[in-house]
Amino acid sequence: MEANGKEFGQVSVLMDDIQVEELQNAKAKQQLLMERCHDKFLKAKAEVEELTMKLSTLEVKWHNVTEIN
Repeated sequence: MEANGKEFGQVSVLMDDIQVEELQNAKAKQQLLMERCHDKFLKAKAEVEELTMKLSTLEVKWHNVTEIN
């Protein structure tokens, strides 16, 4: 079994191929989740902007109606 080592101060941490693969899989899953989260954020942001514009339009209409009456 091949081992990969990294030095942390004077402590050497050895990771076998399975551990490296598990770490890579976890990193890939983390990246996917971050991308999904970012996509949801952008969608929510666009929806907030749309609703803000609609609210502003309604406020102007309401203001115009109350001025007439």
